[in-house]
Amino acid sequence: MGTLTIKGWDEHPGDWDDADSHANAELSKRLRSGFAGSPAARKQLERDIRARKTMVITTIRPEHLESVRQVLETMGADVVLSFSDEGFDD
Repeated sequence: MGTLTIKGWDEHPGDWDDADSHANAELSKRLRSGFAGSPAARKQLERDIRARKTMVITTIRPEHLESVRQVLETMGADVVLSFSDEGFDD
């Protein structure tokens, strides 16, 4: 199981003009494919991210964690990706 922790936000993310619009579109796309929950919960998560809240996200499928982390960092998030052994058999 993996966790994305958004610890804070940079005031000036990205080095190009359309980074914000591209990252927002990518966020929606990546959450649609990687979110493990209801559509309503996914939309609420998107609203919270766009409001630049600090949070712990545990509802992303493991195979999509890196992809979502990348887009969050593009948007200016200070993100920590961590994994636990819970739920895995040896």
